[in-house]
Amino acid sequence: CRGVMKAKAQIEVLDLSDNASGPIGVHGISEFIKSPSCYTLKELRLNNMGLGITGAQMLSNALLECCRKSEEEGNPSIKSFIAGRNRLEDDGIKSLSRVFRTMKSLEELSIPQNGIYTVGIEELAEALSHNLSLKKLNLNDNTLREGGARALANSLRNVHDLRSLDIGDCLIKTNGAFAIAELLAEARNIQEVVLSYNSIKTEGAVAVLEALISNKNLLSIKLDGNKFGEQGKDIVRNKAEAIGSNQDILDSLEEDEGSED
Repeated sequence: CRGVMKAKAQIEVLDLSDNASGPIGVHGISEFIKSPSCYTLKELRLNNMGLGITGAQMLSNALLECCRKSEEEGNPSIKSFIAGRNRLEDDGIKSLSRVFRTMKSLEELSIPQNGIYTVGIEELAEALSHNLSLKKLNLNDNTLREGGARALANSLRNVHDLRSLDIGDCLIKTNGAFAIAELLAEARNIQEVVLSYNSIKTEGAVAVLEALISNKNLLSIKLDGNKFGEQGKDIVRNKAEAIGSNQDILDSLEEDEGSED
């Protein structure tokens, strides 16, 4: 990083994934992120670094300064932020949400497996409502529950170019699926939806499929690992066929948690 700064070079992509450096690593790159070398940064990849809450807070402070300075230079802010498996938890995502709210430029956000619960998702959802160019959102294996699903659905109503939504294994259950169905009914450009392993009953899946009835862009919807039971799986498959979804769009539904009763 020092060599890049000394050479006065500017970068568009920074990938430090799988280093497991923790907060100490963030301290080491903070000055670099705040330097002119990162004023042109568009893609930040920090998967599996063990950032934790402290690292997320330190990173947020550096990114806020980077955003401010890059705007002064007339450069766009970060478009892609990838930080899965980092133990961000609620406090960590709250700090990062300040950055997302400020930059307003996100097109891709991927933060799966971070121990984020409803309260953190609600804060994130509000921040995402300011990022109208968002195309891809991956929150897989966090704990949204119904409240987080509703907050997310409300915040993304004006994000008209959303292409991919992955909230699998987020415990949104049936009522959460109803909320997401309301969002999907308006998300005309959505191509991929992942709602696997969410304890969704048959009526929740049917609501989601009905919401997508007029969508001509849908390529894939994953609903396996929910609570349909054998009869429910038949209902879901029939609904998919009735709205014109072919076998390649709807997943196999081989994985299931059993009867919804």
